Amino acid sequence: MRGKSLLKRGISIATVMAMLMTTAVGCGKTAKENESTTTGSSTTSSEYTYVSEYVDVQLSDSESYNTNYLLKGDYLYYVNTRYTDEESSSEIIKQSLTDGSKTELNVDVTSNGYVDYFDVADDGSYVTFIRESEDDGSDNYSETVFLVSYDSNGTEINRADITEVLSDDYASAMHLSNQGKVYLRTESGITVFDQSFNQQEKITYDGNVAWVTESCIGTDDSMYVLYTGSEAAGYATKLARVDEKGKKLVDTSAELTMLGGNKMLALEDNNFLLSDSDSLLKVNSEGGEANNIFTWLSCDINGMDVSEVSVAGEDSYYALIEDTESESAEIMKISKVKSSEVQPKKEIILGTFYGQSSVTSAVLNYNKTHSDYHITVKSYYDIANNDEDAYTAALTAMNNDILSDNCPDILDLSSVNIASLVQKGLLEDLNAYMGDSELKKEDLLDSVVNGYTYDNKLIAIPSTVYFETLAGSVADVGNADGWTVSEMMDVINANPDKAFMEYGTKDYMISMLVTYNQEKYIDWTNGTCNFTSQDFIDTLKFANTFPAEYNYSEEELMESTPAKIKNGKILMASATIDSPESIQKIQAFFPGECNFIGFPSNDGNGTFMQSMGLYGIASKSAVKDGAWEFIESALLSDKKDIYSFGFSPVKSLVEKMITESQNVEYVKDENGEYLLDENGEKIIEGGGSVDYGDWEYTYHPVTDEEADIFRKLINNAKASQTGDEKISQIIAEEASAYFEGQKAPEDVAEIIQSRVNIYIKEIS
Repeated sequence: MRGKSLLKRGISIATVMAMLMTTAVGCGKTAKENESTTTGSSTTSSEYTYVSEYVDVQLSDSESYNTNYLLKGDYLYYVNTRYTDEESSSEIIKQSLTDGSKTELNVDVTSNGYVDYFDVADDGSYVTFIRESEDDGSDNYSETVFLVSYDSNGTEINRADITEVLSDDYASAMHLSNQGKVYLRTESGITVFDQSFNQQEKITYDGNVAWVTESCIGTDDSMYVLYTGSEAAGYATKLARVDEKGKKLVDTSAELTMLGGNKMLALEDNNFLLSDSDSLLKVNSEGGEANNIFTWLSCDINGMDVSEVSVAGEDSYYALIEDTESESAEIMKISKVKSSEVQPKKEIILGTFYGQSSVTSAVLNYNKTHSDYHITVKSYYDIANNDEDAYTAALTAMNNDILSDNCPDILDLSSVNIASLVQKGLLEDLNAYMGDSELKKEDLLDSVVNGYTYDNKLIAIPSTVYFETLAGSVADVGNADGWTVSEMMDVINANPDKAFMEYGTKDYMISMLVTYNQEKYIDWTNGTCNFTSQDFIDTLKFANTFPAEYNYSEEELMESTPAKIKNGKILMASATIDSPESIQKIQAFFPGECNFIGFPSNDGNGTFMQSMGLYGIASKSAVKDGAWEFIESALLSDKKDIYSFGFSPVKSLVEKMITESQNVEYVKDENGEYLLDENGEKIIEGGGSVDYGDWEYTYHPVTDEEADIFRKLINNAKASQTGDEKISQIIAEEASAYFEGQKAPEDVAEIIQSRVNIYIKEIS
């Protein structure tokens, strides 16, 4: 389907947040034994559910650092490293999850080395993969890699230097079988060593393997991997056994649908426990499909933070939760219990199109702090499924639910045609909830309030926003705040030797111009459209001046956007503004002064606000107060983590972000004294850099001028309303007839007008 990339990009970045939990909660249902029927805001569940609770064990202290966690049954193993001013020391800790007791396992590693991987057999013997480095201070750096085995008492058995075996290959995992074999997984394949560390086999991945995400030893003592196929193999994810004699991978499962953060563990009877960022699953290695046990989010666990899983007993599991922001770890135990044993809460259903990850942090924070309500997320589109029919089907299902009595209580409207829902009176006016709320309308950015107010009703509020615009050199585009399509065409005609922008094709341009100017063409309030205007006909003609396909040659792809601008190949750069620092990087693309002029629009203002977590409340909801409490908590939280993107729509939090971006810090030596440059001036601490290969930029503290440009873009931005998928399809289909020379633009405009007009009347 053509021309839909811009019209359906409501959420492009998934944000996640560290999980904190204080009470046991019910987890998600399994495919068969824990089915539930959801109606409006109440949930009737089956006899059993899963609950999660903390395991009270102390994993670290302030004087050490833990890495390489490994869960095996009721024990957690990890490398504990202690640092002093002179040296560091490492040991492997075996910690009981039942009583918290710790046992130190012997590790012989020098102060110049570290344990990169280790594994423990069922009999308690273990093997370490150690890297040791030498640096004489004159750019002569060398690294030696060892395998070292120990018996269950910690006595060293074998040690071997395998540096030459690895060569330039990089190890990504190591496993120890109960027969004493060592399997080393690398980027290119799997190397098998016997008990004496003699290399036995080397299995090299064939062309059907794009990458291996996880591996483990099965109960048959063979090695199994979870891999994703290459493009030729259709990118399918499968479980496979390592066939040592045949030197190949043998598929042992059906095609699996897995999201990121994959983990796997062997179970009895040729079964495997698989975990991804969404769920814990069970799969049979003899051609079976993965069956869902529970979802992490329904257990109030962030699946992205689950780094290890193990079986704790019948129908119970351990999960290691690593908080990447605070560098801490916790153990959770998830157990199957009778539903009657779980404290009942009022259920709030949150409907979101792109999946749980888009709302994870806000939902976890809410469920953690509320004893009366619990939010369950209903996802419509499986992001692991790239099929266009699945996308359309999911969008239809979400729209049908919104129109029905099965409507979710909270709606993430990031991918929904809001105007059509407003017309039908399906969304609450959020102004009504702000009277006694800590959050007031005046606390929000004016562009946010204006963008999502319809007939004086504030219909939705985003938890996170960012902006998209076009930037160019003032010498080329002038210094106006915006431009029309006609003015843009004048600039293009004045620069015949330069492409307008990267990836600018006929389909892209018509999609972009309709997306960012749809209020010119569709009036949802009155149920009318206007595609026969001269403006739209001129837009079709303008889009037709671009190539049908973009040149994706190796030479073209090797040259970065800023390099192409510098070399006079393109005029404009598409700019995503998600922080004040974004301003300075885009400015550096251009020689001389830069102007964020925006996309061409009918009112000459073309900076568009994109929203993530665009929350509204369904008029049919029976738990509106609880739904508003969720929106309020999501907006007032200023917690950020390494996955965060964009910024808050709350004015005070925006100003806080700007202030922090302008803070100047200076480089100090080990004694806390400021370092000086050759001029005797203090050296500013670097704020990071970006490297395109042929162009590099180092960030600096944001200046007042850059901060003012950022504020100006925020104030001028217009909300980018999500287009209707069917209308997007109609425009793409009919415009292609003109682009391919089959019809005149006026005829195409008439057909689009007729088809869209019929469609609007059908759904009104």
